Amino acid sequence: MLHNGHVQVVNDPRVGPMRQLGPLFLMSETPGSIKGPAPDPGQHTDEVLSLINAPPKARSLSTDVSLPAHPLEGVTVLDFTTVIAGPLAGSMLAELGARVIRVETLDGDHIRHLNYGGIGANRTMAGTQGLCLNLKSSQGQDILLALLKKADVLQHNMRPGAPERVGIGYEKVREINPRVIYQYIAGYGSTGPHAGRPAMYPIGGCISGGALAQAGRGIPPPPDAHLSIEEVKEISRLLGRAQEVNPDLTTGMVASTAVVLALYARGRSGLGQYLESTLICASAYAAADEFFDYAGRPERPLPDSEGYGLNALYRLYRARIGWLFLACPMDGEWERLCEALGRHDLERDPRFATAKARERNDGELAEELGRVFSARSAVEWEQQLSAAGVGCVQAEDRGMYHFFADDSHVRHSGFTTEVKHPRFGRYWRHSSILGLSRTPAVVGPGVLKGQHTQPILQELGYTVEEIDRLRASGVVDWEEP
Repeated sequence: MLHNGHVQVVNDPRVGPMRQLGPLFLMSETPGSIKGPAPDPGQHTDEVLSLINAPPKARSLSTDVSLPAHPLEGVTVLDFTTVIAGPLAGSMLAELGARVIRVETLDGDHIRHLNYGGIGANRTMAGTQGLCLNLKSSQGQDILLALLKKADVLQHNMRPGAPERVGIGYEKVREINPRVIYQYIAGYGSTGPHAGRPAMYPIGGCISGGALAQAGRGIPPPPDAHLSIEEVKEISRLLGRAQEVNPDLTTGMVASTAVVLALYARGRSGLGQYLESTLICASAYAAADEFFDYAGRPERPLPDSEGYGLNALYRLYRARIGWLFLACPMDGEWERLCEALGRHDLERDPRFATAKARERNDGELAEELGRVFSARSAVEWEQQLSAAGVGCVQAEDRGMYHFFADDSHVRHSGFTTEVKHPRFGRYWRHSSILGLSRTPAVVGPGVLKGQHTQPILQELGYTVEEIDRLRASGVVDWEEP
């Protein structure tokens, strides 16, 4: 983290030197930087108000603007990544309209051999095009060269040294195509003491401390504790229950964002550039509220030992039927809660009358509210408390499938889209992350191994007979539905 510049120091006028996260990813030609400490309330009011009377900057506005059908229409991405983080980044770029060509080995991406016969690849590769290519052959290198000349973006997640061995090292690619945006989606980074180490889920979450922070108070036990095997099993269960803001998915979102910014920069400057994002920095950003430090900084609050929540007013409660999550940490919300429950006695109780008092007597307040919520179902409480402006929701305890299949808001908001896979047929997947009113996203299905090998090679000038010979000689391949 230190070697990569993921940790930097900012002099904050309130607390002094503050260690915090640096830029989210590296951009060689248009680098980001920390712009300073957080402002005080109203610090820039005069500066902003002065803009009202400033003369407007001259701008050329045209009413005849031809928008693309999709935001990244016309952009071609060569994706050499594997498993989840990199392919998901490519899939997100495809959702924005980019043509993403996934270059896999003849055996296919490793994830195709996992997840119930490769069904998991439906999401990580959704909307992309599949090309199986043997980069160790001279004919495969000829095909690669033709693709590189047409590419706007190249991304990979190989460890240092491997790209050069298969002909996609940065210097070589830049020589062939100076405008290319070249992205390394790394575990630890391209240089530094851990650059050569493998990194896969859940390593980023482990390093960033995400799982440990969510495991609950008292986990893990002291190093010198003597535990029975049953106690070891229970602690393992608690650790396994903790989430760590999935580092693969987070890194995929970071990587796709980096490409979009680099394309924007290229549109202004004409420059291609080198990008680098890391699993460890992306995981840290996912827990950004914890990644800062200064002298006298308060300790981070941890969930209770059962993992129900942070305190009595921010936690899960078992209702008569189902579970309810209550979230009302502010004084005004506490008053509305007491009003909605018809329990003004709690509001007047000296144990709970102030925020400090509620903090001191948190366990007792949780017991009181637990008795209240056990009297009715979670859905009844959600309706009653939401109507009173209290943050709460019935927890989905049957699994994510039921949330996407049954929730009325999911249906109304179009959070899922039906697509058709050449082997599995019709199925639904979640809709695009982004919704753009005039240049909508594209939501596609997963792809078979090498599904688009033939049409891609035909675009490059190969005949059907030549493609068949390349397949027979082990240069390209594809699978049938």
